[in-house]
Amino acid sequence: MGNYKLEANASEFILDKISQLLDRFSFSYCLQGGMIEYFITARQTKSVVSFAIILTNNIFAHQIHVCKFYPGLYRLYDCRYLSAASFFLCLHHFAQRFSLGCDYSIFLQSRQDVYHEFYATLKDFSFQILHPGQGENVDVLSSYVPTAMDTSMVLPLSARICNQ
Repeated sequence: MGNYKLEANASEFILDKISQLLDRFSFSYCLQGGMIEYFITARQTKSVVSFAIILTNNIFAHQIHVCKFYPGLYRLYDCRYLSAASFFLCLHHFAQRFSLGCDYSIFLQSRQDVYHEFYATLKDFSFQILHPGQGENVDVLSSYVPTAMDTSMVLPLSARICNQ
């Protein structure tokens, strides 16, 4: 891992997990308008382990919309809690990239069981169910608290790669 400033207004737990995450994986992204798609690549094998992380900027609602968040890290060996670290890192990278402040919130739709098993357990956020969505889904909202954490390790991919 590079020498990144991981001090932030975040729990020691999440900062420790981000450090572990960056030791094993690199992050890159494609920016298209108000949307960013993130890619997680294993440093050792150079294989992409996730490409299903998409965030958009809803400028009208002042919300970071988590369209997709399936990092797939839970399937890999010794990756407990690294999905939480990748969520924190991607979210703060996104907000910094678009210069978003505390007037923004974080919105997502999730199955109720995923909300309870993952989003509700993220202590660095304040996720609450807004109301039932369609089927088994729920609409979920959290406040956004900006952080000064260095996210420069999340690298842009070339337009040629992003447009394939």
